[in-house]
Amino acid sequence: PGFRALARLAALDLTACSTSRIVFTLGPRINAAGRMGDAGRAARLMLAADEAEAAPLAEQLETANQRRRTLDQQTLTEAAEMAEAQLAEADRNAFVLYRPDWPLGVIGIVASRIVERFHKPALLLADAEDGLAKGSARSVEGVNIYEALKACAEHLKTFGGHNHAAGLALPVDRIGAFRDCLDAAVAEAAGEAAPPTLYVDAHLPLGRIDGRFQRVLKLFEPHGPHNDALVFQTNGVEVACEPRTLGKTQDHLKFAVRPPGGGEVIEAIGFGMNGLKAVVMQAWREGRPLDVVFSLEENVWNGQTKLQLRLRDLRLSEPPA
Repeated sequence: PGFRALARLAALDLTACSTSRIVFTLGPRINAAGRMGDAGRAARLMLAADEAEAAPLAEQLETANQRRRTLDQQTLTEAAEMAEAQLAEADRNAFVLYRPDWPLGVIGIVASRIVERFHKPALLLADAEDGLAKGSARSVEGVNIYEALKACAEHLKTFGGHNHAAGLALPVDRIGAFRDCLDAAVAEAAGEAAPPTLYVDAHLPLGRIDGRFQRVLKLFEPHGPHNDALVFQTNGVEVACEPRTLGKTQDHLKFAVRPPGGGEVIEAIGFGMNGLKAVVMQAWREGRPLDVVFSLEENVWNGQTKLQLRLRDLRLSEPPA
């Protein structure tokens, strides 16, 4: 009953539900319970005996998730501005970003997005209690953030984590010294941070994509850590419609493509890729082809299931050599 109530509020059809839909639709709502207060609300929802008990709990999680998304965006905007300001002062190897009133429940998510945007380790701090700031750190491939924190342990009250993520607490008056220490520790970290890399499993012409191909791909599911969704690349596709942005913050990019020279149109969506709208718009207006990197997924809407490209990256095609 709990999952049915939550899915109904999220407009998710559980009879045709993929793992990615669970991860990106139900997962955030369940996590929001703890990020925005009492995680027990999610447990009570899952244990609800009937619809009457489940409905108000699902409403609470939906409200918590909406608030979490608003705080996410607000915190990301502020953190990105701070990171830009730090880069303007000096070429930082890592970011230590602090604001007393940032919500502790979202700083880990935002730290990940700062890493994605700047490709540098990032640590966000907010006030906790007793003069301490509490933070979450995220890193890039090649930089062990736990070892970097260990090198700066003299400034920290507590810390723990692993290669890619960590948590910590320190006195507020030590943040400046810690920032300099962490910057130096990351610069000296064993191994160089790898440049942002997107690994493509295979080149796939759009004309090969059909229901049979998708049924074969589904045999590789469920996807997750150590079993990522397959990533394909197609070069020279035509943009079939004017691109548009979606979402409350207009972060997502959607358009349609067809094979070179014409053929069946397939929709493409890029979550958080609105920064590439100008590239797609140029291709649309000038008739320029695109190279796209994507995973395939099923989009279920109003009882209909269609294949779509979940975009990972794109660029204007280079003229053939």
